[in-house]
Amino acid sequence: MYTILHDRKLIEQFCRQNIYTHIYSIGDLDNFFWKHTIWYGYWQEGKLASVFLLYVETDLPVLLGLGEDVELLQRHLSAIKYLLPKRFYAHLTPNSYDILTQNYKTTFEGTHLKMGLVKGLPSQSTIATDKVKPIDFQHLAQINELFKESYPDSWFNDRMLETQQYYGIFDGKKLVSIGGIHSYSAQYKVAALGNFTTHPDYRRKGYGRSVLFKLCQNLLKTVDHIGLNVKAGNFAAIDLYQQLGFEIICPYDELLFEA
Repeated sequence: MYTILHDRKLIEQFCRQNIYTHIYSIGDLDNFFWKHTIWYGYWQEGKLASVFLLYVETDLPVLLGLGEDVELLQRHLSAIKYLLPKRFYAHLTPNSYDILTQNYKTTFEGTHLKMGLVKGLPSQSTIATDKVKPIDFQHLAQINELFKESYPDSWFNDRMLETQQYYGIFDGKKLVSIGGIHSYSAQYKVAALGNFTTHPDYRRKGYGRSVLFKLCQNLLKTVDHIGLNVKAGNFAAIDLYQQLGFEIICPYDELLFEA
């Protein structure tokens, strides 16, 4: 049986059973994101067994549905499929979404990994952060220019700058490296990183490492858990994240569904 969930404490309790798997969802419980969310719960024997989140702030809604029990996720998707929009992006556990491919044109966007900052950051003395500066709305034109040149498919929402959790490196007035968040909550003590890129002309200088380290340092003043997503084949990025204390938590697939 499925229900629409409105109880944030109930959702949080479920998601914290696997905090890094559901770190985006926990962050979206914050008031900053909550009004843009729809939550579907699936119940077994009177207990909440699965949670799917549909995030609807962007033009392309995003469905998040992850877990270890593939058969359970399949039953959950079967129950709610008629409630889903005609076009949406999704982060789903591998092999759990065949029921959707019967009604949607499906574009597979690759297997990705969830990673969590489990080990803690290394000593600051090993990473230079003197060039890393906070970024805010006054830099919006430079941000958009960098993403246009370096990361045109980014999921950047300038509203996220309100969190004050974006950092970058400049060459003069030109922004050449950036990193920030997709989800963040000081109340729920979690952050999910995103929007990392360095201009092609400035790569292999350690800029991405410095921005990531500085951002995590600042986040750890207000959160206890930091996670991120990375494409499974991006070995350079995975290696960097592991050097900074992140560990692989689980794989998931990203897909575009269009009716």
